[in-house]
Amino acid sequence: MAKSKFSVPPIYVGIIMFALGLFVATLLQSNKLGLNSEPSTDSTLFTLMNESYTLKDLPYPQASAVFALDQHSFEQKTQEIQKAALTLHLDKLAKESGQTREEVRNDLIDVEPVSDEEVSRFYETNKAQISQPFYAIKDALKNALNRDRLGRAEQRLIDDLISRGLLSVNLTPPEAPSVTLDLEGYPAKGSDNAVLTIAEFADYRCPHCKVAATTLQQLQEEYPDRIRLVMIDFPVLGDQSRMLAKAAFCAGKQDKFWSYHEALFANQERLSQEVALELASDLGVDTEQLSSCMESEESTQQIERSAVQAVQLGLTGTPAIFINGIAYRGRGLDNALRDHVKAALNVSH
Repeated sequence: MAKSKFSVPPIYVGIIMFALGLFVATLLQSNKLGLNSEPSTDSTLFTLMNESYTLKDLPYPQASAVFALDQHSFEQKTQEIQKAALTLHLDKLAKESGQTREEVRNDLIDVEPVSDEEVSRFYETNKAQISQPFYAIKDALKNALNRDRLGRAEQRLIDDLISRGLLSVNLTPPEAPSVTLDLEGYPAKGSDNAVLTIAEFADYRCPHCKVAATTLQQLQEEYPDRIRLVMIDFPVLGDQSRMLAKAAFCAGKQDKFWSYHEALFANQERLSQEVALELASDLGVDTEQLSSCMESEESTQQIERSAVQAVQLGLTGTPAIFINGIAYRGRGLDNALRDHVKAALNVSH
């Protein structure tokens, strides 16, 4: 990711400090959680010279930062409440059955212990992040992975209780701050009257941008009348990224933006100026005009315009996705993003 922003790997891995300087831990799933509880956008945050200000009144970067803090707090609070509810549920079942809580949990959860082979495979996959030799941390790793496996199984029990209407957490998520984006003149697909306008700030060299762009284009193709997709180049990975952003803008001047956009992401691992021109030629783009455009003041101003807007929004990396002016804060850029957009469309998953 270009200065990592949204992606989380399939196995949630954190690091717990040990005396020897090692830490390994796991993060519980959070895709079932809401956003945050307080304050709402209508709650007074502070009073300045006898004038009251709410979240809606703050500059967007600060409003977004406050919301992110509230969101994190809400997720932690929700997790603890759900775990407490599960403990009470297990205790009730234990009392009714004459068993211990652990016995009831074992009856409800069929979890195979992590094998030595799995521990070894995990270490090999993540050893670049681990400074200790395998023999020194094998037991710690195994314990952490077993805790993670049990935690995931317990979360499935919680999700089952929620899905059956037996558990609900009575916390009110806050209303996310929204912003009016400047989308004039940027490449767009879909109806101007679409229910959702989705804007992605992206860098062609950012792997996570590629994933997000693929998901969003698939969604737009599934719901062409309901989703309007807008792409905004935000090259944060250096001069080559700026060159590619200019090339995409200039391909758009020849009505080839979307096909060229897809080609750049499809060839992300071998991108260079030579490859960029080659891809353009393959799509029927006049490369002389493209090169001239890329050297023009117009292309430079377009990229600077995008960067200015991104900075004003407080963006520091890519991808950054806005859905009807509200930042997408999900933990995934494929299935999680797809589910989020479908929920916004009120479409069954």
